[in-house]
Amino acid sequence: MMSGGNGGGLRRIAAALLGFALPPIFVFAFASAASTFLGRDRAEWALHDEAYDTTRALLVAVELYRRDHQHVPPPEIGLPILVPQYYRSIPTDPWGNALIYKSRGSEWADVVSLGSDGKPGGSGTGSDITGRYGSPGTSTPAYLVNALVFFNLTFSGLAFAGSRRSPLAGDALAGMALFWAFAVAASMAPNGHFSPLMLTTYAIAITTIATTVLYIRRFRRATIAVFVGAVACQATISVLLSTA
Repeated sequence: MMSGGNGGGLRRIAAALLGFALPPIFVFAFASAASTFLGRDRAEWALHDEAYDTTRALLVAVELYRRDHQHVPPPEIGLPILVPQYYRSIPTDPWGNALIYKSRGSEWADVVSLGSDGKPGGSGTGSDITGRYGSPGTSTPAYLVNALVFFNLTFSGLAFAGSRRSPLAGDALAGMALFWAFAVAASMAPNGHFSPLMLTTYAIAITTIATTVLYIRRFRRATIAVFVGAVACQATISVLLSTA
């Protein structure tokens, strides 16, 4: 028969796992619902995803070039300098438009598709897609970022408030903090070089993980630090997603 102590430990683990799983579940559910109610054209969005894959693949080549030459391709030459050593040929985006190369300094560059409308900005499938060397991602719909922020702040706030009465609420908050800390770290990892942005995001992620571990080790006063870390990680991801 399971002891009360073991049962309490399992409940704490279950609460932490729930907190860890809620953010991706919410994002998937909200994005799926939005796709349905907004009449998302799956064929066009498949092209949008293809454009993102193309920009990311090109930025792998940019990274290889940077490692060999200690700088990204110069803007006056751009992507053609990658052919054929680093990339077989420079493609157009899925809509037949030329990809745009932008560099800032020696270690920062973007490869951009202007989306289905071929114009800067836009929304839906017309939104710009960037491989974003030096920071993650693609242009993310504002409604999804705003919904994510609202959900995260609401859940984190309720869990923090509830932690004063029940340790299980604090455990759920700890699980959520760990998810966002790993998300922040993972979002920067593929870029393969150090920059102020990368160092800042890693510092936020590592601090959040450390304070969460302290909380799990029953340092109850670490709850405030876990809450602050969770919010900081959420804010960092929201900023990165919103950066085009």
